[in-house]
Amino acid sequence: MAKAIKKQALGRGLSALLNDDGSSHSHASKSAAQFVALSLDQIKVNPYQPRTRFSESALKELESSIKALGLIQPITVRETKDGYYELVSGERRYRASKNIGLKEIPAYIRSANDQELLEMALVENIQRQDLDPIEIALTYQRLLEDVSLSITELGDRLGKDRTTITNYLRLLKLDPLIQSGMRDGFISMGHGRSLINIEHTEDQLALYEEILDKKLFPMTLGGEHSITPGCIVPFTKKYKNICLLHFDAHADLRQSYNGEKFSHASAIRRCLDYKNVSLISFGIRNISESEIPFLKTNSSRINIFWAKDKKKWNLSKFKKLIKNKTVYLTFDVDGLDSSIMPATGTPEPGGLLWDETLDIIRIAAKNSKIVGADINELSPIKGFNSYNFLVAKLAYKILSYKFLY
Repeated sequence: MAKAIKKQALGRGLSALLNDDGSSHSHASKSAAQFVALSLDQIKVNPYQPRTRFSESALKELESSIKALGLIQPITVRETKDGYYELVSGERRYRASKNIGLKEIPAYIRSANDQELLEMALVENIQRQDLDPIEIALTYQRLLEDVSLSITELGDRLGKDRTTITNYLRLLKLDPLIQSGMRDGFISMGHGRSLINIEHTEDQLALYEEILDKKLFPMTLGGEHSITPGCIVPFTKKYKNICLLHFDAHADLRQSYNGEKFSHASAIRRCLDYKNVSLISFGIRNISESEIPFLKTNSSRINIFWAKDKKKWNLSKFKKLIKNKTVYLTFDVDGLDSSIMPATGTPEPGGLLWDETLDIIRIAAKNSKIVGADINELSPIKGFNSYNFLVAKLAYKILSYKFLY
């Protein structure tokens, strides 16, 4: 039986979210979600759940968190005709609560038909940061087909541009074996996008096997900095710890920007959502006030070499920090000084110059294991190819140092 939870247990923010006027209800309203305590035995899983894999280690972490702090975020359900409740969102929370022997769980009850249930489950799922590229692609596909949205409508609802959605959907053209490898973290989305351009499936599979056998070095070129959280996912799964070596004019530690948590201004914050990721940044000279609390809270795994202190940089300290680490290198070209790199969306003075940039990359290559890289945010200026050449040479230098040392 559903038990209404008293208003004082909600807190001001939650009350506002539920439009709580102080009254309590035991049944779902047609117009608003109700907040109740449900018996776990009354709950059924969502038959439209797009997520097919649940990490055992992540589930164990959630179980420990619930034991220590309780369930911070309630699940969402809908009431069914047989008197049970069907999950809309929160299956991991439901599973973890059941695993540790809880009898009840806080829940929102809201009214939804099958079509609305499917759309809510899909949209809630796609907002997670730990999805693999194939899960994202399959969710986009279901929203297009089962909810009958156009790509434009889907983009408007999710805050994604048409190109991003199309790039994910194209991954579904890959052979199932390659898709499986991407889901398991053996290859990155960048690898997958390259393989799509190979016409014959047998040739795709041959190159896929070569990537796995030779452990080729993935480097992603182009796009804005929001590509990095996706590029780093396979490495967070493959390695116990990964150090992000970050070149940029901006910290990119915002929780969200213009309502979008996967914005270029939130790229490094999304990478740090993975607890096994640490950060070393060079060239930062622009940070917003909203980023400071996160920076302070996570100071044990964030080291920033500020551009304003460039004359005082101690690269011996950097050498010790990077020593024997597994490193993913991400390079936003606006980390370079605007005098040598104006061809970017947000050029900033006071940045890195060419030789000092190479010194840092060389130290990293000599003292750590660089396993992947991306270079982003180049915005070519028509008629000025020297900036494009500079970025091409930067890619060449990263690869040279990687395989030379």
